[in-house]
Amino acid sequence: MCDRVIIINQGKIVASDTPENLSKRLSGTGQILLRVLGTEDEATKLLERIQGVEEVIPQGSLEEGTLDIVVKAGKDTDIRRGVFDTLSKAHLPVLMMRPIDMSLEEIFLHLTTQEQGV
Repeated sequence: MCDRVIIINQGKIVASDTPENLSKRLSGTGQILLRVLGTEDEATKLLERIQGVEEVIPQGSLEEGTLDIVVKAGKDTDIRRGVFDTLSKAHLPVLMMRPIDMSLEEIFLHLTTQEQGV
């Protein structure tokens, strides 16, 4: 793993930052992947009502009785506490919550195929 990345496009530095910061700036939104013990209908309805949530995308089930969901938030909006509190109060246990970041390859492609870098 690297602590810092420098991306050069056509001889010019187009980005210099940590992979995490580049991912956040380029994706435009915060995204988290959840695994919830519950049904798609009840979980998505609750998540859509949380302030700052822009999109809720069910991903299907990998474990019996659970649902994986991608939740997208607005730029610079941290929805984790609201997601956890809302689902907990509804007795829908959160079994997993993790951020979805762009890979270094996705960051590189985004920066080198755009006219302007970050």
